[in-house]
Amino acid sequence: MERPPGSALDTLHPGTLSPQPLRALPVSQKQKSIFVDCPSLLPTLPILVTQTLLRVMREARINVLERAEVSEVQVHVAASASQICLDVTDNGRGFELAGASREGHRGIEIVHERAAAASSLLTITSAEGSGTRLRLRLPYREEERDR
Repeated sequence: MERPPGSALDTLHPGTLSPQPLRALPVSQKQKSIFVDCPSLLPTLPILVTQTLLRVMREARINVLERAEVSEVQVHVAASASQICLDVTDNGRGFELAGASREGHRGIEIVHERAAAASSLLTITSAEGSGTRLRLRLPYREEERDR
């Protein structure tokens, strides 16, 4: 599935992460509110951590904007000296996790693979009619920041 040109995520590069593009996520006609809680300054992150974060954010954005039929989305980003955390919660239609990959959409499977490759913890909770919550915890060590 193609992304719309000029997407905010297109402006980010591995090794850098600015909260500005997070606040500029596109809003579709079906959405009413996107709430973003992100520190104004984030630490310099290792390339693998940044790539994983951006790819998981991209998949979450695709699901929220194109599939979930939401009216409210909350995005929370927090960083410490040893990890960065992403939490995306929506009030959309939700889905059954067990059947998600069998319906021709491999996004959840791919996101789990990306998270595992970065030694991170990814949890997705959802149920039909109850919205979805994606939580990603990406650990890193200070000495990895230049890689």
